[in-house]
Amino acid sequence: MSFAWSPRSLRPRRCCRCCPWRPVARGFERVAATVYGYLDDDDDSDFSEDPVSNKSQQRASEEKKEEPEARSRQETMDEMFEQFFDAIDDLSDSELGNTCGTGFGLVIPKLKNESEIAAHYNVPLQAIHQLKVDFPECPPAELARFLARKSVSGNPEKAAKLISAYLEWRRGIPKWPAPPPDLPNPFRFNGFARDGSRLLLLLPCCINIDFKPDAYCQQLVRHLDMEVERADALRFTVLLDCRPHKALGYDAKPVWRLWTHISAMAKMFQAYFPERLQRFVIYPAGDIEMGAFRMFKGLLSTETLKRVRLLYSKLGYAAPAPPRELLEILDVREVRRENKVFFTGLEAECADVQFGTGV
Repeated sequence: MSFAWSPRSLRPRRCCRCCPWRPVARGFERVAATVYGYLDDDDDSDFSEDPVSNKSQQRASEEKKEEPEARSRQETMDEMFEQFFDAIDDLSDSELGNTCGTGFGLVIPKLKNESEIAAHYNVPLQAIHQLKVDFPECPPAELARFLARKSVSGNPEKAAKLISAYLEWRRGIPKWPAPPPDLPNPFRFNGFARDGSRLLLLLPCCINIDFKPDAYCQQLVRHLDMEVERADALRFTVLLDCRPHKALGYDAKPVWRLWTHISAMAKMFQAYFPERLQRFVIYPAGDIEMGAFRMFKGLLSTETLKRVRLLYSKLGYAAPAPPRELLEILDVREVRRENKVFFTGLEAECADVQFGTGV
């Protein structure tokens, strides 16, 4: 299928210090950009404003205007990809090369000393020592993650500004209001991927656009803060299952209408949990999505391309099962029992692969 590049995509693109090509995400300003900070101003991001308030928990329907239903999926593809990649493109070039194992029953080893931590994140050991003097409450691995940010590049002065704001933000978490009782939970933690990263399933079908993006960002922060230790080097493989799952009773909106929420969560993940993203896997992607991705690949940094993968399905979002290529990333035995319903059909594919009957 051919993909028509929208004339709107030829609009002027704003430049930035980190990535001269990176576009402004049209409409991303609506996602409390002043709260989370712009990614192209990453090293000067303002974390000091508490990203929660009672107002942020209000339903978006109180002030949002309904988008015209006539707006087609193809017409919004360019905006969707801009928002998402603008939100995650501060990945460093540090690799998880010393992580190994099948993923099944894997336990992430602790890095023994600061030298190992510096080597793991490819940052100067002296920079960790310098930051440790100013931030003794931070584990060395946490300091190293901020040093590893692409916009910081191992500079302790740049990292110090981000860490100060990050710690101020952390001190505000206990003051956050309780989440709305009817806020759906789109985040499902599982075991480990084959490369040793932790599996996090993100289900857009659970996102209710009556709630603002902030409400889901706060929810994700709470979950991550409970699931990961600040002192470890754990990374995540995020699985974005774009199917509506209406057969399971979900009243889902098309995923391209949820992209403002998803981009805000990606932005929050990158800002407050740097160097925790191993890869982002989006599936099942149809012809339109694959066409849009091919158009944008030339604009993305090498590091981002290493971390983002789209899995194709001829049926697109209507596919009854995840693409079998997902088995290259995970073993279905690592999926928690309560989440297996979202991987229905993949078990049979796994059996075919194990017994050599798959093609």
